[in-house]
Amino acid sequence: MTIVNTLRRTFNSMVILTLSFLFLSSASVLAQDTIAPVAVCYNGLAADLLPVDLDGDGNYETGQVILYAMDFDGNSFDDVTSSENLIVSFSSDVSDIQKIFKCSDLGTNPLQIWVTDEAGNKGTCATYIIIQDPGNSCGGVLPMIVGNVKTELSMGVQDVEIVISSISLPPDTVVSQQSGQYIAGLFLYKEFKLEPKLDKKPLNGVTTQDLVLIQRHILNKQPLTTIGQLAAADVNKSDDITIGDLIELRKVILGKIPNFSNNYSWRIIAKDGPTSLEDIKESLIVWVNDGFIDGVDFLGVKVGDVNNSAKPNSNYISIEDRNSQVLNFLLDDQSVKAGESYSLGFKSSDFNSIEGFQFTLNFDQNALSFSGIESGKLDISEDNFGLTMLDRGQITSSWNQIEGLSTDPNDVVFRMNFIAKSDGTLSDMIRMSSDYTPAEAYNGASELMNLNLKFESLNQAYELYQNVPNPVLNSTMIGFNLPEEMAAKLTIFDVNGKVLKTVQQMFNKGDNQVKLTRLELASAGVLFYTLETADFTATKQMILLE
Repeated sequence: MTIVNTLRRTFNSMVILTLSFLFLSSASVLAQDTIAPVAVCYNGLAADLLPVDLDGDGNYETGQVILYAMDFDGNSFDDVTSSENLIVSFSSDVSDIQKIFKCSDLGTNPLQIWVTDEAGNKGTCATYIIIQDPGNSCGGVLPMIVGNVKTELSMGVQDVEIVISSISLPPDTVVSQQSGQYIAGLFLYKEFKLEPKLDKKPLNGVTTQDLVLIQRHILNKQPLTTIGQLAAADVNKSDDITIGDLIELRKVILGKIPNFSNNYSWRIIAKDGPTSLEDIKESLIVWVNDGFIDGVDFLGVKVGDVNNSAKPNSNYISIEDRNSQVLNFLLDDQSVKAGESYSLGFKSSDFNSIEGFQFTLNFDQNALSFSGIESGKLDISEDNFGLTMLDRGQITSSWNQIEGLSTDPNDVVFRMNFIAKSDGTLSDMIRMSSDYTPAEAYNGASELMNLNLKFESLNQAYELYQNVPNPVLNSTMIGFNLPEEMAAKLTIFDVNGKVLKTVQQMFNKGDNQVKLTRLELASAGVLFYTLETADFTATKQMILLE
């Protein structure tokens, strides 16, 4: 037992000696602190200049402010030295603890903050100070740049982000207002680079009509003349206008690609008189040396929109100028059976002066499965159709050519093939719309026309067509077919049954059309229209936009 106790005492003594050795070793390590403190800076501060009487004559000629390095310390810390014993300075010199900022420092000034511990280890962090002069102590105009971003039609381009950068300063961004104006508060005696950018809504103002105009330019039939038109037509930003621009623009129109591959949706051009695509500058260098620069303007060009139909700001009201002409596509209505294939021949006798069209075809994806496109009288292929939204039952189309095509009533201009998933009637499964690509056509005079899909039936001579365009913005056309000349009444009414417009007269045999303007209709919302004859009544719905 005595031997055991002796061994225990010996073991305990060894443990105590070992712990003492470790403690002394640790103390030795701590005494040799080599780890730099962690410098933490506030992410930028602002300070106002105060008036200063330099001559002691009672006149305050200028302004200045004294700042201390400690003002920028965001709770720096060290593993050994306590925070209150850390020295914060503007440089590695621990005595460099204050700076005087004057009028020449107006604006943003980058700073390096140094933190030194008791062992002399140093850590750094970067920040900046914005020197302001709200009291005009410097006796000058607040340094700034004022400019505008406007289209060739002098309309303000809204939401343009203008990045302002300088060699030694962090970049800043200002945004153009509804009027197109932007204001950038800067500082004196600095050189700045202005880089504007706007990349929203690539389809804004872009239709197949622009393809027609670009193709005319390429073929030298109707050259584009202004730098804005040329920049809009240079879709792929190659400094040249070629078939490649047509291909890319059509892909965007059809929804095959969401954005332009090598271009923003807007090109914001330095307004310094470029006469060719090669002369275009999309940034500007300015030197602020007199406190105020006005007229640093840019030209806003919507890529792809050569006819200037884009909406550049939230206050712009688009006015669509469609004539009374209608391009009708005709389809033979028929009953379909599940599992059988159908080739739908789109016919038209109205192509004598048509140079382009576009539309969205909606089909019931639960009743039909799309299986392909075939060319007919038109030189058309799947390149003219967008098939990225088949799962939603939508097919987009865009086609154009320079010369009109003469067609007979029985000519099939193109075919769409489907496989029926269920029994039904074709006219209940397919309709033309403007859901993605607006339904419209263009004649040889570049006039905008309505586009309509009509089903021809051998069993029914009466037919009331869907109004076009629908939804309605300014005006619309309601068409219907009568088996012979007769009296008929067309009534438009709202959801409460209130009659808004009635047209009652003798109508011709065959197709008839009634044009309605917005002034004849009610406020925005859902409306209905009914065609009545002695032995026929049919009702359809239209939507009136804000």
